Parts: sequence; structure tokens; C-alpha cells
Amino acid sequence: VDTPFIDVSEEKLDRFVEETTHYQSISKRFRKIVTGVESKKISPKKIGELIYKINLKKKPRYVYTINRNFGLLLLNAMPQRFQNWIIKKILAPK
Repeated sequence: VDTPFIDVSEEKLDRFVEETTHYQSISKRFRKIVTGVESKKISPKKIGELIYKINLKKKPRYVYTINRNFGLLLLNAMPQRFQNWIIKKILAPK
């Protein structure tokens, strides 16, 4: 969601990437992934519209997603253990 909290998180991640020695390759790959995801930020207005629609439903679903990143949509559809395995493979040192 496009809020000022994103800026704080980005600053802390950038600092971590610059300062770490043990996780240098993993942190750089993770930063690249985060940059791609954050380039598709969702406006707070869209979140509010979704919440409004959910509140109007007589039988709302248990979970709603508002994710525009196709890769994350696919990842979220998989079992948790498989998600963790994929993330581990993506971030593993080469």
C-alpha cells in the first residue's frame, strides 16, 4: 500500500544491504525483488473501496487479496511449505 511506511522500510532495507557482510548476495537479490513489488504500490483509496465492498456483503469470503503482482498471486496460491521452498531457492547464494 502506498503509504509513508514504505519509505521507512525502504530506507532500513537499503541500510541493511549496504552494511551487511554475511548476507550481501541474499540482501541484494531481496532488494531487487522488493523494488519490483513496490513499483506496483496500491493506493489507500483502492484498499478503502475493497473494505467498503466487503462490508456490504451478507456472506463475505474469509480472505480477500488485492495483489497486482502475478508472481505473488501464484505464490500465494501454493501451500506454505512450497512457498518457503521457492523463496529459499530464490534467495540462496549462487
